[in-house]
Amino acid sequence: MCAGMLLGALGICMIQIWPLWLKIGVWWCSVTFLTTFGVLCVVRLILFVLMWIVGFRGIWLFPNLFDDNQTFAGSFMPVFGKGDPVVVEEDSDEEYWARVNKKKKKDSKDGKEGEDKGDSEKKKSSKEPKEKGPEPAFQFGWINVALIFGLGALACIKMGLFDGDNVPDFIAKRDDLEYYFKSLAAPEPANDTADKDGKKGPERDPFAAPVDDDAGRF
Repeated sequence: MCAGMLLGALGICMIQIWPLWLKIGVWWCSVTFLTTFGVLCVVRLILFVLMWIVGFRGIWLFPNLFDDNQTFAGSFMPVFGKGDPVVVEEDSDEEYWARVNKKKKKDSKDGKEGEDKGDSEKKKSSKEPKEKGPEPAFQFGWINVALIFGLGALACIKMGLFDGDNVPDFIAKRDDLEYYFKSLAAPEPANDTADKDGKKGPERDPFAAPVDDDAGRF
């Protein structure tokens, strides 16, 4: 894991030598995530205020969104719920060690008394069939993630955030972006060829063989 962290840090620092398609893809993913997450936070706050006014106190959209104890998918479930704050009691060193010593003494007393009861409980448990625990229910965490960021990507496309004009210079230069974004290429110059009298004649193919104007007079 340590080696992977070092290689990942080096890879991020060497973004200038990444292939162009990878740099553009990382930029698009960053734009999608930041735009979608920012809009989600604003909508979440607005819904909380509206529900507070109506009377549903403490109801949040994705209440575990900022919970550090959740996984990435777990932060997006449930959809609506009440977020209860986690209260952490801070004890001094003396209170901590006093509680630890008290617990050790209690465990030693309970251990002696439990030795006799343990043999009888083992015999009973061997005869009784084991009960199966509740099966874990299917969670919609990753489905919510796919829906939210999928809609966010479509909104970014509609707003034009994925156009070549919006790709910054530190990601790729404009000349390099013309390979992937044809709209950035300069328009072809018009064929303004004129005859000897100064009148514009029909457009000529620039790659065609030259034609002698005097040959047509005879």
